[in-house]
Amino acid sequence: MSRYLLFLFTLLAITACNNTDGDNDDLVWTAPTIELPDSLPVMESVPQPDVLAGVSFTRAEKKITEQDCNVCSEISWSWFNLTPDANQVLYDSVMAFNWYYLTGIKGVSEQDLDSIAASFFRQAKTDVPVGEEPEAWMEQNKVWPAAITKETFTIGGGVYFMSSGAAHGNYATHLENFDASTGRHLKLNNIVAEPYKFTAIAEQVFRKQKGVATGMSLSEAGFSFKEDVFYLPEVFGVFPEGLLFVYAPYEIASYAEGEQLLLVPYSVFADELTTNYQYLAK
Repeated sequence: MSRYLLFLFTLLAITACNNTDGDNDDLVWTAPTIELPDSLPVMESVPQPDVLAGVSFTRAEKKITEQDCNVCSEISWSWFNLTPDANQVLYDSVMAFNWYYLTGIKGVSEQDLDSIAASFFRQAKTDVPVGEEPEAWMEQNKVWPAAITKETFTIGGGVYFMSSGAAHGNYATHLENFDASTGRHLKLNNIVAEPYKFTAIAEQVFRKQKGVATGMSLSEAGFSFKEDVFYLPEVFGVFPEGLLFVYAPYEIASYAEGEQLLLVPYSVFADELTTNYQYLAK
């Protein structure tokens, strides 16, 4: 497994453990009660559209197979290039993130992929315990333009790793959001005014979407939240339909259940949107 993939899964584990806000322990407040519609929109997977209105981009990919080996490994990359336009700041931010996500190395470009692959192949052999034969492995890295709104641009990213000796592969999906005019990264507190209130609303949506009965704990419904307390993952995207949150495999459910997606439509938390993003609920 590449050092970057290992870092990604470690980061997801730390996020799951630390996502509750200890600074709010002494606050006394009542969770907002909302009336949810009978039917809520859902997303079964992170969208990978071929076209986004107002955005021009091209796709590219490269696959490198290890040479001079008895058991050969393979690594591939799939990415997109924005067409440079007047918004140079967004272009620079997106392209810099693309390559960092794909390789785990800052400041690299397509020209560096051959040397990066060679380094990964060497490292994989170095990690093999003495006396054991190396296994073949495959790693796929991908980024794509996922969504656009009037003021935001969202990138999707995916990593998949499979070893010949493993029962199944490991994967994770990432989403990154940018302000379309300034190119700056957007976090949840840029979009919602009071994240802890929003989290309470999101839990009600989660329970309805996942069919968790009133009065039933999350663990009784089959979900493995730490200490049975709902939280939102770090991975989220700004989509026209709402905010999409992605729980990685194993994070709150078994691997067989796959990634767990939670789409929170803007209509149910319009009052919690910050001033700059009120337009999302209209």
